[in-house]
Amino acid sequence: MNLQIRVPGKRYSRGMTLVEVLIAAVVIAVGLLGVASLQINALQSTTEAQNRSKAIDIIAALADRVWANPAPGGIAAYNNAIPVDPCTVAPDQPLPIIERCAMSPDGDINAVSECTPAEMAAYDLWEVNCELQSIIPGAILNISCPAPDCAQMVPITVNISWQAQNRNPEVGVTAPQNTITRAIGSTILPGVSQ
Repeated sequence: MNLQIRVPGKRYSRGMTLVEVLIAAVVIAVGLLGVASLQINALQSTTEAQNRSKAIDIIAALADRVWANPAPGGIAAYNNAIPVDPCTVAPDQPLPIIERCAMSPDGDINAVSECTPAEMAAYDLWEVNCELQSIIPGAILNISCPAPDCAQMVPITVNISWQAQNRNPEVGVTAPQNTITRAIGSTILPGVSQ
């Protein structure tokens, strides 16, 4: 005869049930999705901060160039000027006037000539815009001053704008915007050369 003796109050654990395992898996999955979402937001915020910092550096470089070109007509040449494209010239092409103002030995040395203040301003805008496009593709550089003739001690407004991904589209809009315009600006006050 085979008798089993049961002791009251003592239970034997037989492991986890399938339902408990599934609940634990769902909790872990939700947690990992939250961490992934935070990581994506952190990367987007870092990119946004880098773009703003680089745009500020570009504006500071342009301010230095404006200060270095105080000759009559030099400062005025920056007002409402549109930077010239393209940023690259084929190696076998002759240097255009705008690149000759760089006075760099990249091309024919005989082609280098002294630039007028307006040509120097065009070169400055070209070089600053090319640097801007390499850092923030599609960015727009806008320069203006309130007076019809920019001169020393007249403020020049510099704005840089670009498109960024819209992380917070408006709720209730049928077709949310995928991009949003970001902008940063500053005022340059060209002074008397020293």
